Amino acid sequence: MRILVAGGTGFVGSNLVLRLMEEGHDLLITGHDAEQKLPGFRGKYLQPGLLGIDWSALSGIDVLFHQAAINDTTLGDESEMMRANAEASRKLFETVIAGGCRSIVYATSTAVYGDVPAPYREKGPVNPLNAYARSKLALEAIAAETAAAHPGVALTGLRYCNVYGPRENHKGKRASMIWQLAQQMKAGNPRIFKMGEQKRDYIYVEDVVRANLPAIFPGVEILSAHLFRVIRDSDLELEQGDADDLLETVDRSLRQLRRGAISLVKVDADMPQRVLDILTDNFEVGSEIGRAHV
Repeated sequence: MRILVAGGTGFVGSNLVLRLMEEGHDLLITGHDAEQKLPGFRGKYLQPGLLGIDWSALSGIDVLFHQAAINDTTLGDESEMMRANAEASRKLFETVIAGGCRSIVYATSTAVYGDVPAPYREKGPVNPLNAYARSKLALEAIAAETAAAHPGVALTGLRYCNVYGPRENHKGKRASMIWQLAQQMKAGNPRIFKMGEQKRDYIYVEDVVRANLPAIFPGVEILSAHLFRVIRDSDLELEQGDADDLLETVDRSLRQLRRGAISLVKVDADMPQRVLDILTDNFEVGSEIGRAHV
């Protein structure tokens, strides 16, 4: 598939790009040379980031993963934050949709909740406390408007909390506390604030990548009642159930399919036609049973 990763040299974006490279997709990325290097990258690299790219290069995109943003929560320039994180995103959405894109995943943030007591709920309440958080809430509103104007396009926003993991070393003071404490521990004793009893929510970057990937198969809803069965050594059957288990199963199954590790795929007669269309791009798949030939 032809996939655009906006922010493809950043922390989350570069991890996502490496995974998509492994899957063999046709990739375009936006980014900056000052961020992460991508060994072996053979796609199209649009510079210098989202605000300065050649918009005419964005035709024929199947999936957009929008990870680009100014993510410095201490930046007080509201207009610059809105220009980069909200209005540039509006143009990006409109441009790729006009070029045929029908699946978009964009990064937003739990910063929109501000000082609202946990547990956080998708429908709110929210209380953004800085320009970054307000720009992400504005981005969510733009995405909602875009989805309403284009009912044939799937837009999904993921509210990341504190992401940590490999490839965040370029972020400096913006890197996760986990990364910063790890560097301090290498040099000696880490700096602990007060009694070290503070709590924060963290998520590993590979889990964030996994959360993005279902957009490649937009017909598969995470909590869908459609049956997705993979037959390998024994039957594995998952219907409507635990979202994490279903996500992991679909993700693992499709990867194994591409590698030829699975010889038989059986799908429910109710499986969305879009999913079957995607599978038949690479495999000989019938309405009930398909055999992978790789």
